[in-house]
Amino acid sequence: MISCRKASELISLSMDRPLALRERLALGLHLCSCSMCRAYRRQAAFIRAAARALIARMEQLAPGTLDLPPAAAGRIARALQRGGGEDGS
Repeated sequence: MISCRKASELISLSMDRPLALRERLALGLHLCSCSMCRAYRRQAAFIRAAARALIARMEQLAPGTLDLPPAAAGRIARALQRGGGEDGS
């Protein structure tokens, strides 16, 4: 069984790319027995969804409404678009 540290790494990786079968199986087995890592996965998914919602809202606002430079908003949007699945698997 993998450690919580490895599970948190896999949870984070799953937000950026699909996990390999071995990684998914190891993470799934760990999550079956670790409520702390299940909570971490839920929190990571919530933060990701909140960031995406913020970007969507920012795109609806008139230019110059926010203090965030357009280049920074673009980098954030591109990083979120590169992400993996919503459920973290």
